[in-house]
Amino acid sequence: MGHTKVMVGFSGGGSAGDDAPFDMQYQYFNSASFSSYDHAGCIAGTVANTSCSGWIAWQEDVAERGLFAKRFIDTAKARTLNSASRPQIPYFTYYMVLPASGLAEGTSVTGETAALNDQVFLTTYFNDWRFLLQKIGTQQAMLHIEPDLFGYLKARAATTTGLPSAIPAKVTASNPSDCGTGYADDAAGFAKCMIHMVRVYAPNATVGLHVSPWTHASAGDAASWASFMLALSADQGDFLVTDPSDRDADWYRLVQGQSGHDWDVAKMTTFLQWTKDVSTTVGKPFFLWQLPLGNSYQNNTYQHYIDHRVELLFSHIGEVRDANVVGLLFGSGEGAQTHIGTDGGLLIGKTRQHYISRGGD
Repeated sequence: MGHTKVMVGFSGGGSAGDDAPFDMQYQYFNSASFSSYDHAGCIAGTVANTSCSGWIAWQEDVAERGLFAKRFIDTAKARTLNSASRPQIPYFTYYMVLPASGLAEGTSVTGETAALNDQVFLTTYFNDWRFLLQKIGTQQAMLHIEPDLFGYLKARAATTTGLPSAIPAKVTASNPSDCGTGYADDAAGFAKCMIHMVRVYAPNATVGLHVSPWTHASAGDAASWASFMLALSADQGDFLVTDPSDRDADWYRLVQGQSGHDWDVAKMTTFLQWTKDVSTTVGKPFFLWQLPLGNSYQNNTYQHYIDHRVELLFSHIGEVRDANVVGLLFGSGEGAQTHIGTDGGLLIGKTRQHYISRGGD
């Protein structure tokens, strides 16, 4: 991606992306249940936009669908605040299996993983993925595949062999044109097919699978995850992604009554050792994604909750780099959290300082 120092990205609208030299901006891509609308007709533009759902309909009612993706890329390319007039990189988080399958939260381990073995669903899913990749075309972009899903797959596989090959998926029947030959009909074949399609339809994009850190402090977790990711062919991608937390620590403590979500140096060090161990074995670097924006200057009210990850990560950027982390992406994972418009300008200020101190690369 042309960088030699730790990259910084964000999620948010408005003018935030113009206020600091962010390297990336990320955007979730999702959909309502595929069974609730005519997905093929929506892609083709033969169905009114108002009858469609998901990212393909995130624009005015025009014949060409998927314009949101193209416009997001164009907006990023127009920003050249980082060094050497490099345009900002659009980063797409493809979070589709759970919402598009029509499942409710809480059924993920059994339902979401089982959805991959539903040929009707998976056919539409691959069609949607292909359409996004075609909209990206030869443009530069980063593609982050399915937060949580691979964690659920790993949890389900743990009840049998521990390998993704234990989980059936209708890969070849659902996508014979791209992955009909040489791809297993299991979770590993699914992941391998997703990466392969990027190479075919969006050759200048980079792609990575998500690694869930739910038990990262447990002995052997890094080795277990590394083996699982290699079995998924994650090494055929370009990077790995993980999420230390999607919400501010004091929101968890005060609103949810859950303690232990905050970071100190020791907890950060444990987490970074885990990313280094997984990364070293798989042979791919990590992005830390959807990092909370809370900071010690907040007052623990709505959209102003305290967390310490912004301050800790920027003040230990050498340790971040040494843990094979190549990028930090900040964004709130829920509406009540501190975000880039309510954090008092701390993330923008830290990003500006980081840009100067890293030598402008």
